[in-house]
Amino acid sequence: MIRLACLLLFASTAFADVTIEVDKKVVPVNSFATLTVKASPTVLWKVFPKPVKVFTSGNVIHVAGVPGGTYSVYADVVDFEKKTFDGGVIDITFDGASPVVPDPVKPVDPVKPPVPVPVDAFTTKILAAYAKETAPNKAALAAAFAQVYRTKSTEAATTNAARFIDFMLLLEAARSAADGGALSEIRTAISVELNTLLPTTVTTALDAAGKSLLSTQMARVAVALEACK
Repeated sequence: MIRLACLLLFASTAFADVTIEVDKKVVPVNSFATLTVKASPTVLWKVFPKPVKVFTSGNVIHVAGVPGGTYSVYADVVDFEKKTFDGGVIDITFDGASPVVPDPVKPVDPVKPPVPVPVDAFTTKILAAYAKETAPNKAALAAAFAQVYRTKSTEAATTNAARFIDFMLLLEAARSAADGGALSEIRTAISVELNTLLPTTVTTALDAAGKSLLSTQMARVAVALEACK
């Protein structure tokens, strides 16, 4: 407001340069720069950008800034008797590295936990049965059992067996060769499952639909057994 009043008062007066004297234009870290306008008791000081610290006393100003920062110091001198308004500016720099403004931290998308793959209920039953098996080589036996069912899944599509019972007898022969009857818990779990899905009457014929059903169920058993490690 003071400067604005002065400008209005001396609007028709010439604007001359003011000499600003400074003790050092490159200021050591943690020091003040002292600036003076001699023979001018009335000085209006301004500093841009805003310094860390500033003290004024008449025609003297003391300025402290950040390391590496450059500041423009303005001095407006008013002479009411001569009706003059003069101004000057000088730049000062503070020694040291320029302040580094870090890049804004980009928000990190939260890591979404993997969606658990649903476990087939039958596989869960086979795993429970596998845990009860006591054979020291049960992992190898389960793997061999799985291979039997995997093979029978393929064979079911083109089998020459006339009845379901004929195919199941072939299956049992292959199972016995694989585990020697050691996987009793697993055998029981498989029987309970397949007895609800496959015909149990010994006279039931094995047609094209039956072969497809057998192939699908043999594959299901193979997948469940392959989960046993």
